[in-house]
Amino acid sequence: MTLFFSTPNNPPPLIILADFYLSFAKRESSIMPDSASPESADAGGTASGRVLACIQCQQRKVKCDRKFPCARCVKGDISCVPGTAVGKQRKKRFAERDLLERLRRYERLMAEHNIAFEPMHSGGSEQRQLPPVRQSESLAKESPSESQAESPFATRDLWTAINTVARPEYSDDDAEDYDSEDNGLSFPAEDVRDSIFYQIWDFTTSQDLLFGLGNSSSVELATLHPNQLQRFQLWQLYLDNANPLLKVSHAPTLQTRLIQSTASLATIKPELEALLFSIYCIALTTIDEDTCMASFSTPKADMLRIYRFACQQALFNCNYMRTSDMDCLTALFLYLLSVREHADPRAMASHLGATIRIAQRMRLDNESHLSKLTPFAAEMRRRLWWAIVIFDQRIAEMTGGKNSILAPIWDCLPVHNLNDVDLHQEAKTLPASAADSNTTTEALFCVLKSKIANFTRFTISYINFATPVWKEIAKATSHGLVETMDGVVAFGDMIEEKYLSKCNPDIPLQFYTLWHTRASLGRLRIMSYFNLLWHSTPEDMPLHHRDLAFRSAVLALQADTKLLTAPSVKHFSWLSDFHFLFLAYVLIVQELRRRPTHAFTEEAWEVFLADVEARWLAKGSGTVIFLRIFSKALSKAWDAREAVARKRGITLTRPDIIIETINYYQSSSGARSSASNTPAPDGGDMDMDQMFGPGGMFDMSGADKIPPSTLFTDTLGAGMYDDTVLNQMAAEGLFDTQTW
Repeated sequence: MTLFFSTPNNPPPLIILADFYLSFAKRESSIMPDSASPESADAGGTASGRVLACIQCQQRKVKCDRKFPCARCVKGDISCVPGTAVGKQRKKRFAERDLLERLRRYERLMAEHNIAFEPMHSGGSEQRQLPPVRQSESLAKESPSESQAESPFATRDLWTAINTVARPEYSDDDAEDYDSEDNGLSFPAEDVRDSIFYQIWDFTTSQDLLFGLGNSSSVELATLHPNQLQRFQLWQLYLDNANPLLKVSHAPTLQTRLIQSTASLATIKPELEALLFSIYCIALTTIDEDTCMASFSTPKADMLRIYRFACQQALFNCNYMRTSDMDCLTALFLYLLSVREHADPRAMASHLGATIRIAQRMRLDNESHLSKLTPFAAEMRRRLWWAIVIFDQRIAEMTGGKNSILAPIWDCLPVHNLNDVDLHQEAKTLPASAADSNTTTEALFCVLKSKIANFTRFTISYINFATPVWKEIAKATSHGLVETMDGVVAFGDMIEEKYLSKCNPDIPLQFYTLWHTRASLGRLRIMSYFNLLWHSTPEDMPLHHRDLAFRSAVLALQADTKLLTAPSVKHFSWLSDFHFLFLAYVLIVQELRRRPTHAFTEEAWEVFLADVEARWLAKGSGTVIFLRIFSKALSKAWDAREAVARKRGITLTRPDIIIETINYYQSSSGARSSASNTPAPDGGDMDMDQMFGPGGMFDMSGADKIPPSTLFTDTLGAGMYDDTVLNQMAAEGLFDTQTW
């Protein structure tokens, strides 16, 4: 494919670059003191009558020949609108004074930090005492607070260095006559990149790379919007069901914008239109079929098909692949979140990779950049970045536990604990309530999700299962590396005391925050336990660590059951379905079989069966999935329980799910009785003994011979979608992202 091409209206890149260098050379010659150029000779006295470039050339930051119509507009076959002539008096620049002020400031800073140096003025106490330096407004804009220590995550901008070298040397008299419009270059640094090099990519298209759309559809998107009543219904569903758990939209300001824009859908901005359609999609995703029919009298699948198509078209229209617009990036995130229940996680991981790259190009992950924005803009970017990261991490778990952006290599701060009404676009600082981070606000769910994710990326249990080389990076940060299970427990205790103890279970959002966070903390402790199995077996594990992991798994399932069964948070079930605690199931089933007489066993059985009822039996095909994964191990665990009960003279009543599990296991094993002990090629049930036995998926006996990153892949990954039972189940339509 030819990426660069030349047409009568599209000059080739080499011409653009040549134009840049010629204009740069012209500027250099025009500002030399001995220049005899007529242009420079009479420029000083005619500043007030100067003819400006046309509007199109000004917007594109390109050189204009100042004839109307100009040559560029003629080539582009566009209307040429003359710029308004103004009598602007240029401010004189005193280059020498600015340089002296800057030098003296640097000397003072070096003296404050006890750095030895040779001062420009070597007289007396100049090195120790420097007079205060006036910081000009231009200097303040160019140099961010040198008094602060440079963050290890702060990167240097190559374009700033290029423009520093390219910046001309000129006298005070020349400065007032210099016009950047005459030379095709303007300052500060960003303009070289924007005015010259971005023009190269203006002639290419990349919209078909993600959604497969070669060209924009001829369908008018204004005709695909719902009617006014349905728009407000969908907006309310978004506010009630999705936004409390995501907080990627500032509801007060966005609602005002939507009301104003929907009055004329034909003239709505493409970025805002994409955001609107993504809100329709995610709002419909949060409700079930019955609710959709009752509210809209249309099947949910039909409405989703229309709005997903419209959202794709709207994203195409706003050039989503090269966007720097927050509305467009938010729309892309919400769209991907709305389609994940029907998407292969491997494909979703690829789409999220592109989304993350866009977010990184917008520098959402860089706190040094965010600190230069308004508090409102910075906070909304933090919220969106963490929402994308957490979504990406969940998808990474489903595809093998690797390749997640959750890593100790960026420094975006966790979300601040603020209500939307406390965030104002015009505010210069965050409200004082941001410092009181242990209060319960409407953003608390997102705050705790970001804090737990932020802590996770610095734990050795996570890093060992992802990319072990990150350990050295984590050690070098201010967070440090959390290397013990005790550190994980201490973090959970802090979250419980500082935040969860203040949640009111009678408020649905706080109820959901309370139990979802406890499930996440339990999963974090389970991961730490699996990391300890690296050089050990469950029988050799210290008893207190083994008991802690067992109890953590049970408490995590208990929290999961509450989220799945509580009527007050039914509207949040779309997120609960997305988080199946697979590791907790595996650990509990194994412990129930190995330790049937443990004091905690009876409670564990009760909690486990309750969660099976809530998560699996409530779904149409859920029982089949559950049986094929856990039938053998669960049957043997129940046999061990019955054996203990018989010794004690107790008769146990088998629950329906146990009866069905045993029958399924017996019929399944009977059908393969003449086969070898190796699972049949077509999958069959998931043999938990073989999963944990030698050569099995969860085999820890030879873990000391494999790299940590390979262990997690073998444990959860290579595995699950390629040559295991779950791959076959997915092919049969029995397995999707909600059941994982």
